[in-house]
Amino acid sequence: MEKMPIIEIVESGKQEAVTKKGCKYSLRIIPWSKYLPKDVERAVSREWNRALRKESEIAKDVLTAFFISSDKKTNTDFIHLDNFRYVQAFSKSPDFIKHSSFADKNNLVPLSSLCLVITSDGKIIFGVKKNMSHKISGFSGYAGSGDIKGNKIDLYKYLCRKIKEELNIPPKSIKRITRIGKTYSGKIVDDEGRINTKSYDNNFLILLNIDSGRVSSLFRENFQFSKLVFCDDLPHELVKFVENKLDSISAHCVGAIYNYLLLKHKGEAKKLIRNLPKGYISSQKIQSG
Repeated sequence: MEKMPIIEIVESGKQEAVTKKGCKYSLRIIPWSKYLPKDVERAVSREWNRALRKESEIAKDVLTAFFISSDKKTNTDFIHLDNFRYVQAFSKSPDFIKHSSFADKNNLVPLSSLCLVITSDGKIIFGVKKNMSHKISGFSGYAGSGDIKGNKIDLYKYLCRKIKEELNIPPKSIKRITRIGKTYSGKIVDDEGRINTKSYDNNFLILLNIDSGRVSSLFRENFQFSKLVFCDDLPHELVKFVENKLDSISAHCVGAIYNYLLLKHKGEAKKLIRNLPKGYISSQKIQSG
């Protein structure tokens, strides 16, 4: 059997502006009711309580976006909102691999985002994640109830909120936001044996109007990120950055970098694929929904 790619490219080549007025791409919320057996629901609660005891700074059990399906004609992803504890159980707990069919049937596959943030002096910002084996990553995360506008997620508000929370960068310092694609990870295991299964990530570029020095002065260590790492926004430097730090960079972040390189320099994107372990990234688009 062919080994499952770590990261699969669902969408690439997108250049969709995200503004206060909206975006060609949309995240639409639709009603959804899950039907989990009582023993599985009890197991979810036990796993959540276990995670709380183990990690005092774990994300709160707030409403989180879960993927249902895509409509290519309208460029829309349909989602429903449910508690984060289902992400913790079905996407992060090894004990729940045996229950993965319930996640599929009930559309409990989370849809998050990963942003590559670029400073005005041409640096891409990465962060070292304390809650992910100190891996190097991009920024953002899950949309929540506070990001809802009508029956959709307000993408601009959502992304500005996450960048403020994680980098302490205010919305006024954001010059432009662009959606560039989407990735999917079937199963990722980190250095501490923690897994991340069946999750989608929208990839965004965020261009700032402040330089790397100002970013460093604004940043404050938080429960997710301990420090910042910078890389020159040059295709060959990005490829070298991934190659040199492959053991310490998150697979989700590598997927976002690949999507960025496909737009910026396809030759370097191909070089990145050649230099990664076989099967690390699949450029064959998978079925959505």
